[in-house]
Amino acid sequence: MTDFSQAEFGELPPELENMDPDFFASIGVPEAGEEVSFLPAGELVIETHCLLNPSLPLSQSELRPFVEAVRFALGMPEAEVQLSIVNDAEMAQHHEQFKSRIGPTNVLSFPDSDPERPQYIGEIILSADTLVREADLYGQPVLEHFARLLAHAFLHLAGYPHGEEMYSLTEQAVQAATGEGPAR
Repeated sequence: MTDFSQAEFGELPPELENMDPDFFASIGVPEAGEEVSFLPAGELVIETHCLLNPSLPLSQSELRPFVEAVRFALGMPEAEVQLSIVNDAEMAQHHEQFKSRIGPTNVLSFPDSDPERPQYIGEIILSADTLVREADLYGQPVLEHFARLLAHAFLHLAGYPHGEEMYSLTEQAVQAATGEGPAR
């Protein structure tokens, strides 16, 4: 078991400060001064292949609890995923290689399975640059748009096609992850 302390998670960004503290406890984030041992429900590998865009108000240590919040809100606490956060140049390479499209996109999801890891559902690649640019373009808080892109990608990995059910679940996850509504 691993011991985690509040110091490892850093301070919460303002958008997450109003979130129900019970939610963070439910995903293993201890309260200040509390030492907790836990095993994560499902493995979550987060890699950043770029310096995070300064407009994205999450440090390396704040990424995990935020992504966990989205995963939990979607009712997928056991799902194992690899998330890579990249810049536009790297995203453009992936976009051309896998979708034969020129230029960056916001997020790509690659459903996968591994008989050795039955909870593994695939990989998500997200461009921090495009995320921040789109949030500005759409007039949305960056964390809200980040939650929306993550939820959208998680749902694709779980087999959801575009449609009303996917959009509804995405918005529920955004509300829960940003403190705007109840978690599932």
